[in-house]
Amino acid sequence: MLPEEHEEFDRDYRRALASAADSLDLAEVLRILEHWRLRVIISSDPEAYRLGLAHAVTLLSGEQAPVGEPLTSVKERLDQLGA
Repeated sequence: MLPEEHEEFDRDYRRALASAADSLDLAEVLRILEHWRLRVIISSDPEAYRLGLAHAVTLLSGEQAPVGEPLTSVKERLDQLGA
């Protein structure tokens, strides 16, 4: 997992654990863990992962994503674009 994503994972995981504590159902915890397992696999080559996200911004916005843009900024742009 990329260091920039630790906080996001922690937030998602804690939210899923709280939901499981209320509902006594681990389905959401398992879904979150699977989601993050796949993200870790996808981001195993950090540079390719960052380039892929930047390319997605370019495709969705029609504007070239700045080289070296921080990962959090790229993800915010993708969220704004509905990705």
